[in-house]
Amino acid sequence: MRVRMGIGKPADKAKVVDYVLGSFDEKQTGHLPEWIGSAADAVEMLLRYPWEDVASKCSIKRFQLQ
Repeated sequence: MRVRMGIGKPADKAKVVDYVLGSFDEKQTGHLPEWIGSAADAVEMLLRYPWEDVASKCSIKRFQLQ
């Protein structure tokens, strides 16, 4: 079992390598504590509840930057 966090993808597919390997921008860096906290919460939930229940509560698209 794993907890997976994604980074999305750039609008220009030719820039995927730079996007994936680049540093977080200022806005993303500000969200890191929230994202890490949510991942930790998901792991704690996995210790108590069936993974199907946890997966439905911890949506992949939950933290989309606007």
